[in-house]
Amino acid sequence: MSAPRWLHDFELLAMVARHLHTARTIQVRTALDAGRITREQANDAVRITRAIAKSWSRIADTRCAPGALWDGDAGGAWDHERLKTLQAFASAARRNAYDAAGDWELLGLADAIATLIHHEADTPIGARLLAAEIPIASLIALPVSLPAVPAGELTIPDAPARPASAPANLYGEAA
Repeated sequence: MSAPRWLHDFELLAMVARHLHTARTIQVRTALDAGRITREQANDAVRITRAIAKSWSRIADTRCAPGALWDGDAGGAWDHERLKTLQAFASAARRNAYDAAGDWELLGLADAIATLIHHEADTPIGARLLAAEIPIASLIALPVSLPAVPAGELTIPDAPARPASAPANLYGEAA
């Protein structure tokens, strides 16, 4: 299997992580206002995406991030929370890309989220957590959707050409 498209583009990955945090914050606010989730679930969901966004911003700037960003008790997010949240966003992004075949920016976003997962799960325990069925309260209470990206807010380079009818695998390669 080849490496993910954005493997070493840490600035792009940080931008995508910030976008996921922004999207999650908007979803949480809406669900909380509608009474569909509790304050605790809202705080949990925002804490997880904030930790992901902060760690990837630090990685982009310094190529490392403080361990506290992977510690749920220190305000960060545990590995399983990070991975399951990214998996949920990846699934939503792939659905969006599939539904809008030919929209290379949506495909690029899906590929970038897959690259975040690749990096986050790049340990033996990470790989096991990725495959495990671990319930995350905020994910159960708040189904993930990934809203369309407003024009100019998130610019991801075009994906290489591929037939629109060929479904992409995790890394955007034709099946």
